This record gives sequence, structure tokens and C-alpha cells, in this order.
Amino acid sequence: MKKLLVLLLISAMAIFVFAGCDGFVPAEGEGEGEGEGEGEGICPEINITGSFADPDSGWTYVKGGKLTVEVVFDQPTEGAAIYLAGGFWGPNPFDVDRAGVFDILLPAVANADNTVYSATISKSLLFDVTGEDCDAFTILVEGCDVCACMESFKADWGQPVIGPVEVGLEGCACAGCSLTFTGQKTTDPCGSCGDPKVYCADCCSGFAGYSVALYGSMPFDECCDTPCIEPIDSGSGDCQVDWTSLCITPNPWDTLPGSRTVWALVTALDNVGNKTKWLAEIEIQYDVDGNCSCITVRNIDPGQDADNCVDTPDYYVCPVNLCG
Repeated sequence: MKKLLVLLLISAMAIFVFAGCDGFVPAEGEGEGEGEGEGEGICPEINITGSFADPDSGWTYVKGGKLTVEVVFDQPTEGAAIYLAGGFWGPNPFDVDRAGVFDILLPAVANADNTVYSATISKSLLFDVTGEDCDAFTILVEGCDVCACMESFKADWGQPVIGPVEVGLEGCACAGCSLTFTGQKTTDPCGSCGDPKVYCADCCSGFAGYSVALYGSMPFDECCDTPCIEPIDSGSGDCQVDWTSLCITPNPWDTLPGSRTVWALVTALDNVGNKTKWLAEIEIQYDVDGNCSCITVRNIDPGQDADNCVDTPDYYVCPVNLCG
């Protein structure tokens, strides 16, 4: 009975497409459903703000959360409707078993000449449709002279992963020292073939890079996504954390021997903007000449002085530089 209902549904939709969309023919030289070029019935561009198109996998990824969909027509199109559906359809929805597939009409707003339509997908709705990290979903567009135009995406809900970060010292030409940050390998969370340990990973849109920033005081107060103060030094890289700071000297008002405290924020990013943020408080001990003798590191956990602005960190001190 279920198969019969599915067949009836597919037949009904096929009749609608081929009987009600006579003008839905790509312009000469265009690929089906690409939405490029001129001509009646060409599919519009379907974009989602902040998306990342991966040339290797061919997929377009979006960050899990609230999304803005923008549909751009080559010519004024009245009454366009935008739908959200679970799963991957393309390029032909009738090649897919649609049993259990549901379409959700998204409230859309058009510009003055009806060439651009915008719609919003709430975070909770996207999560209900995608369910798990890197699940696919499809945006469908219907309107005057077009129907069954679609674009499929994958929702990246997961945070990027890096290995533990070792903090060490390098002496300066004069007084003070530089802090070194060196990433170590960790178990590959994506279960890829080859080396079971990696320096960095993201199991959906891919790892984009890391940054390290040093601050003279706690960088988080009421600000959370972005630190409230400017760093005293910073750097960035692609995968393995590997960065050395400028020379850090004692505060001019401190007596020697003494100490100075800085805060180190390592941020890992994936290709759609998901972040992993590690924060540590680093105390540098200076001898009577202002040279660094050793350091201690205190990991700042979520809710501990940082008001849940960071994730659970994994810093440790190079043994030869450890105080005590």
C-alpha cells in the first residue's frame, strides 16, 4: 500500500512538472537546473548566506544554525515559493524514493521588482530537518515559469578539532622571552583511512585554520564570541598549531625577580565558521635580570572565569619550562 501511495505521489508531481512547466528548459549550452543564462524558465540562483562550496566534494556546506536563503531570478517572477525539504534530491527529484520526505513552505519576502526572494530557516527547524551533523537538506523553488528548481546543502553542526597544545619558552636577545605554542596529534575523530592521529580535523565542511592571540588581561567579560580587548600579539596558520610570540618582557612597574600574567586564546575554525576556543592563563616568572625562568599554565574551562565563552582546553607546559 505504501509503495502504491508513493508511486501515485510521484506520478502526480511528474504530471505537474511536465504539464504545468512547459517553459522549464535550460538555455542552449546550460546544464540542467544550473540557473545560469537567459531564457524563459531558467532556474534561479539559490544561495544561503555564509555557505562554503567545496570544489573537491562538490557539496555546499552551511553552518548549523539560523540561515538566510536568497533566491535570485533573471527576470521578475511573481508568486515564487521556497520550500525546505530533508535529504538530497538532485538533480532530479523523481529519481529519489520520496517516501517520508516532507516539504516545509518558508515565508518569503520579495524585493520591489520580484527578482530576489528571501526566507529564513530557524535553528530549531534546521536541526529538526537535518537531525545529525553533516545531514543533507534541499531548498526547492517554484514560481511562474519555473518549478522543481532545487539546490542541496549539508548542515555542519560540529566543532573543529585540534590536538593538545604544548607551551614553551624561547629566550630573547635581551630580557624577556617568547612563548611558543606547538600542537600535538590527537585521535582522528573522522575515522579516515591512513594515520589514526591528526593535528587538526573537521568531519563535515573541513578544517579552515587556527589563530593564537595573547592578551594582557582576561579577554572575556560581557563579550563572548569576540574578546573585549585587543591582543598584545597574534598569529594564525592552517592546521598544526605552530606559533611563537614576540618577546614578552616584565611589566616596567614590577620589581625583579617577579612575574607577569598573560592569557592565550587558541581558536580553531572550520570552513563555515564553527569555532573551538581554548583559553589559558600563563604566568611567566622572571629572574633578577628580567630573563624568563619558567612558566605555569592554568586551563580556563567553560564557566570558569570566562562565562562559558570557551571550550574545554588542553594546554600543557613543556617539561623543561615548568615551574616547580
